[in-house]
Amino acid sequence: MLLALALMAQDVTVNADANQAVTCGHAVVASRPAGGAPSGTTMLQAVYFMMAAAQADPVPGKRFLERTTDIAPLIFKEDKQSPAQFAATLTACDKRYPLARSTAPAKLPTDSFQRDLICAAASSYAFGILQGAGVTAKVDEYQRIQQGFLTRIPDTLLAERGIKDSDGIVGAMDNALASTTRIGNLETILVACARELDGK
Repeated sequence: MLLALALMAQDVTVNADANQAVTCGHAVVASRPAGGAPSGTTMLQAVYFMMAAAQADPVPGKRFLERTTDIAPLIFKEDKQSPAQFAATLTACDKRYPLARSTAPAKLPTDSFQRDLICAAASSYAFGILQGAGVTAKVDEYQRIQQGFLTRIPDTLLAERGIKDSDGIVGAMDNALASTTRIGNLETILVACARELDGK
């Protein structure tokens, strides 16, 4: 998967602010144990930086999720440096992006509709990312969260909020996903979503 993404990256360019996030995301991926596949935690921390880069360098006419797809190959590229060589980079990244690798519980919005949208979007995205990468550790749990929150936002509720067609639904989920970078990384957000879903 990493090689395929790297090959896709040839024509992708980002501005200076986005490049800082890209550098951090790549450092997260490249600092994994040599020869080892990224863990679910590593993948989702890298995704935080991918989303931060997409926000820093949006492209007119493209949805947020489409822009993250553009940027992914820059982060998930192969690197010949040793994992230890990224330690200083990660220290600086933790200061600039304190939520990216944090394990502190995420605080979900108090508005139930926004909370449910965020949990549905975050779980859908995390499920897709991990399943596509062949990381199975939390796929079932994230699918459970996804299904649980999708049932909380039926078409009737969406229509009440002015979201009446598939394009509107995609847009709402896209906006919800973009908002997650202000709350935490997807892993900490989904811990909070699971607690909410299970009434804890």
